[in-house]
Formats: sequence, structure tokens, C-alpha cells
Amino acid sequence: MLDKKTKKYLDSLPDELFIAFLAIRFGYSAPIWERCSKEEYEQHMPKGAPFKDKLTADDLVIIARELFYGNVYRAVPIWHNGGGILDQISGKKPDDYYYEKQVGTRKGFALGSDMAEYCRTRECMKPYFEK
Repeated sequence: MLDKKTKKYLDSLPDELFIAFLAIRFGYSAPIWERCSKEEYEQHMPKGAPFKDKLTADDLVIIARELFYGNVYRAVPIWHNGGGILDQISGKKPDDYYYEKQVGTRKGFALGSDMAEYCRTRECMKPYFEK
């Protein structure tokens, strides 16, 4: 349970500030991925990146542009036999890849049980806990 001082402070916050407090203190963002073709991936990523040994300045510019402007693509390795952590750190090459692009971001709060119980008491948070 929250101590009295913390509860008193949270009770004193208006709803907008309380939600801002939650977002700053407990907020997270998780990307939403959708499968895409290898051709689409190669069109938006530098040739061979991030699989080649040395990246050029042009490669870094393309990667930075993709990261900053939200057009993010990734290659996800597929191992048909193995693929555990030892295979990955030993340098064993994957059997194949599938490709994904980021289509959005899911935002939420990572709350402990004490804070979740307190949020249930706030009127502005009740719709989120009734689902």
C-alpha cells in the first residue's frame, strides 16, 4: 500500500497532472510490427545493412533517417534447428529471415500493484480498469 505522504500528494494532483505523472514515471512505448516483403525492406534499408561488417556514412544517414521519421524496418532471423542464445552469440548464421515494418506504437503504463490499486480509486482512470 502507498504511504500516507505519497497518497496525499497524488490526491492533490488534478486529473491532467496525475495522468502526466503516470506517463512520465510509469509510461512505456512498444512498437507495433507488421510483416512486409523482402523487396520493400531492401528498398528502405541500405544494401546489406545491418548484416555487413562495416557501415559507410551513407548507410548511417539512411538508418538515422529511417529511425527519426518512423519508417523503421527490421529483419527477424529464423533458425530451423537451434537458434538459442548460444547459436546467436557463436556467430552461426540464421537459415532465413522474415521482414517487418513498424506501423505504429502502443503506449501504456507499467504499474505496480500499489499504484494500480490507487489508480482504481481515481475517477479519471476508472474506464481503463473496467475493461
